[in-house]
Amino acid sequence: KSIHQFLKKLCFGSLSSAKSITKQQILTEEKMNKRFNFTILITSLLCFVPMIVGLILWNKLPEELPTNYSLNNEVGNVAPKWINIILLPIIFATLNIVVNMRISPKTEENVGKRLASFVVWLVPILAVVVGTFMIIKPLGLPLEAMSLVASFMSLVFIIVGNYIPKSKPNNVVGFRLPWIMNDDDLWKKTHRFSGLVLVICGFASFITSFFVIGKYVFLVSLGIIIFVPLIYSLIIKNNK
Repeated sequence: KSIHQFLKKLCFGSLSSAKSITKQQILTEEKMNKRFNFTILITSLLCFVPMIVGLILWNKLPEELPTNYSLNNEVGNVAPKWINIILLPIIFATLNIVVNMRISPKTEENVGKRLASFVVWLVPILAVVVGTFMIIKPLGLPLEAMSLVASFMSLVFIIVGNYIPKSKPNNVVGFRLPWIMNDDDLWKKTHRFSGLVLVICGFASFITSFFVIGKYVFLVSLGIIIFVPLIYSLIIKNNK
């Protein structure tokens, strides 16, 4: 009788546990899907803020708007204003959906929740800042294009630099080169170092972003951020 009870408990207990785990997994998955759908909806709607601004100012805007600026803050190319007001937000919204699709639960685990959230919100923030700037700049906005780019990207460098040292190998952010991706210890060391480089260069670039020298500091900082951690990773790799 005791053996029978033991077998019954073993079989049905395991089955009950499996059902409980399955139900829990389903609930977790549903919760994550709801969060994903809500996030993608809000971030996509934010991408259309410049469109609303442009439509409100439509009659005050010239027929053609700049599509890019040079390093000297001179207008590069121009295009009909509907390009900046209608097409550009659609492009940003599409890019936002692609980025959201890349951040899977497994990716979020490796990237880190805070850094993954920042990556998800980066596109709509960029859409609002850059999209709105491209529309209202011709109306006399005193802010220069390079100052905006340098200051905005400097803040991105600082934020990413704070979180990227805690990341694990992933397919979204970081130095995703074969010798780094295939070595967890090398990934960790490279991204600890790159985090420090990002923060230092970010602060240096942000402080100077509203001065004449700012564009040069930003470009030098960008080069350092890209190449110095790569050289560091190769040195670490060859010394192993």
